[in-house]
Formats: sequence, C-alpha cells, structure tokens
Amino acid sequence: AIQQVRPHFQPTPPSYPEGYDCKLLETLNDKSGNQAVYSPCSKTLTCAELKEWKTHQIQWESEGQVTVKSIDRQENPSEHTIYLREKLKECEQEWKEVLNKVFEQNLQAQRNQAQSQRGMSLYPYLCVLDPSCYVEIMLQEIRRLAETSETFSPSVHYLHRNLGAKVMNLYTTWIKKENGVADKVSALYDKYLEYYVNPHLTTTFPPRRFWQKLKTVYFHGPTIDSEEVCWPHHVLLGVSNILYTVLWALLYSFLCSEIHIKVM
Repeated sequence: AIQQVRPHFQPTPPSYPEGYDCKLLETLNDKSGNQAVYSPCSKTLTCAELKEWKTHQIQWESEGQVTVKSIDRQENPSEHTIYLREKLKECEQEWKEVLNKVFEQNLQAQRNQAQSQRGMSLYPYLCVLDPSCYVEIMLQEIRRLAETSETFSPSVHYLHRNLGAKVMNLYTTWIKKENGVADKVSALYDKYLEYYVNPHLTTTFPPRRFWQKLKTVYFHGPTIDSEEVCWPHHVLLGVSNILYTVLWALLYSFLCSEIHIKVM
C-alpha cells in the first residue's frame, strides 16, 4: 500500500543484536573458528525425519487435538469391539447432522438479532469459520467430556472458557494460513532444521542468532512477529454458551427419541 504513495520504497530488513554482554555467554562471541564442534542433533536423526515431525506438529496444531494410541489396543479386536466402533461412527454421523442443523438455526437467530438490535453481537464470531468447524469442535467436546474422569466435574465457567478458547485458537490458526504467516513459519523452520543438523553451522551460530539471521534474510512477506489479538473474555463465554446450547439441544433430541421408542 505504501508504494502507491512512494513507488520506489523498499522496506529495511530488521536488525538484531548479535553479541552477548553477559559474562557467562562471552565465549559465544568468539568468531575465530577455534571453538569445539557442537552439534545438538543426534547422528541418527536426519533432516528429512525432522521435517516430517515438523509437518505432524503443524497438523496437530491445526486440528487442535493430538491422537494418542492406546497402550491397551488389541491387534485383533473381537467382533463385538468392531461392532461397537461401527455403532459409534454411526452415532457420531447422526450427531453431526443434528448439531449442524441446530447450529444453523442459532446462527440465523444471532443474525436476526444483530440486524434488529444495536450493541455487541456474537454473530461475527460465529461465522468467521465454516459451520463444519464449529460442529467438529462440539464433537471433540463430546468426546472429551465422555473421557473425563467420573470423580472430577469441572465448573461450567471452566468448560465455557475452554470451549470458547478452542474456537479462538482455531480461528487464529486459520487466519495465519490465509495471510501467509503459516507458510512462512514452515519455510523458516525448514531452513532452521537444515542448520540444526549441520555441525559447522551449530558451532558458528547459537540457535537464537541463526533464527534471527533467517528472519533478516527472509524478511519479505508477512511478519511472523505480530502479536495475536485475543478475543475478550465475555466473547469466549458468549460463543461457548451458544455452542453448549446446541449441545443441550442434541441431548434433548436424543432423550425425546429414546422416550418415544420406549412408549412405542
């Protein structure tokens, strides 16, 4: 945008202090090349393996959850276990359809309220993501509550705050993908991992200095140092309150269906 006013403007690369003033770190200022070879990486690890782990880490952060294999997992599950797994998949698919329908109804109600009333509205926070994202968050919440210990019951405020934070974190991850920050961070980490497995570079540059060197060399494009803007606390509670209302509607619909079946 600034080049519309100053066509020949060129941004200046960021600069960072290279030396250390602390006496404990003075040896890191030595650039004579006489330092002992230092390599933080095991010789058995390759750069390709580290980049693969980085990809998995980014995927986990994007999904908002980590899947851990059960230590009690059976290699050859019984027919009953297979039946229960298939039944759970069917239930989750049915839950997803109900959650999506009820969420769309609540979204329409929030839209109408935002158009007819002045003041703060939660509608923008309920449409920044695709409806399927909100549905998946609610399904994750169902699984988490089902797996929670029966001897511990968190407060409603705690549940609402955490659920609202999940929505905010997913939006933050999505916006980083849209504005190019995620791709730039991934590319910088690829360069950093190449440094990490190179004993010559790890001996010459401390980790902080090399990371700052990367940010200086590849300063074009979106900045990765911008601060994240957190949603207000009352917004987190308001968004999660609506999502829990949807969850209660799901529970009510299945309770009614169970009662109808018993009556029949």
